[in-house]
Amino acid sequence: MHDQAVDEQPNLLVGLEVDGNLAEIDALINKASNLASEMVANEEPVDFFLVLKKERGVSHYLISHTWPFYQRRWGS
Repeated sequence: MHDQAVDEQPNLLVGLEVDGNLAEIDALINKASNLASEMVANEEPVDFFLVLKKERGVSHYLISHTWPFYQRRWGS
């Protein structure tokens, strides 16, 4: 999913599958983006994407063809 006409280097994409209202989701993305900016080298961009189960395209790809690097356990 890298379009060299847009960017020379690919960006890291983090898909988030979350429950909550828009204000809660916005606050989560804000905190996650601040943390990500501290962790990446050379101020590389990190894109966040809301994964929706019934959506096609990127959501389908992330759900069907990748594995999560973190999953919260129920009750945690």
